[in-house]
Amino acid sequence: MEEIQHTESQYGLRRQKKVTEKGLVYKKDTLFQRRSKMHSRLVRKSSAINDLLYSKENISMVKEEMCLLDDLFKMLMGLNNEYQQLLDESQREVNDDWFDELDQNVCTFKRKIHHWLKENNEDQQSIHTKGKMSSSKASSKSSASSKTSAKERVITERLHLAELRAEASFIEKKRAAEYQSETLKSKSS
Repeated sequence: MEEIQHTESQYGLRRQKKVTEKGLVYKKDTLFQRRSKMHSRLVRKSSAINDLLYSKENISMVKEEMCLLDDLFKMLMGLNNEYQQLLDESQREVNDDWFDELDQNVCTFKRKIHHWLKENNEDQQSIHTKGKMSSSKASSKSSASSKTSAKERVITERLHLAELRAEASFIEKKRAAEYQSETLKSKSS
């Protein structure tokens, strides 16, 4: 006879649902489809950002799109973690390899974008500074350079923050994988 477990909620005792084999397969398929769609969105977003790199006027748009790319990657990582928990050992290894490769590709892409932003911000600022210097007096030279240096600091801080976020995301993913590995080891013991 099947044992029924009860849990307490704010409404009293409730029966805890037991997942069947068929339910588990359905949940795994659903998570795989959601993860695949999120991966497609991530690839499309990367492609859209790449298309923006042809013009220096797109700096602010590239920054905004990079924030959206980070959000998509975090959602994909969450879906992948949920999906990973439903896999057996051999499937987990394949999934880990897939996600590690994706993570490396995203990190490489982000580094490329950060370098592009840094180069184009410097180019754009030097053009603006030269234009201001040629048409202004000596007193406005220091004003323009202080504005430029303040902008450079803000941009540098934002780039550094984006790099830190990417690194934190990587560390978070690594810790989640280590935790899952430890959980599996403790369950099998």
